[in-house]
Amino acid sequence: MELLEVERLGGLAGFGGPSSHLEASGSCTRAEVGEADWARVMTLFAHTPSKATRADGFRFRLTHRLDKTSRTTEAGEDDVPASVQACVRDNLR
Repeated sequence: MELLEVERLGGLAGFGGPSSHLEASGSCTRAEVGEADWARVMTLFAHTPSKATRADGFRFRLTHRLDKTSRTTEAGEDDVPASVQACVRDNLR
């Protein structure tokens, strides 16, 4: 099964960091985000996207899992489609 795991990092004052009590993560499939957005995300793995974001902006750590393999990249919020960002849920640790 093909799956995209998404973690939202940073933001205002770095909420969601390693010492934070807030964790923002989720997962989605190709069918949930649509073909066009899925293709856009897959290009982030092919090219090194800019990790730079605007002040207090979010970064996203994306992990693509297919069968027994996985690959991970990070991208700024402007590079990640809204449909992928929408799969993230905030949880208290």
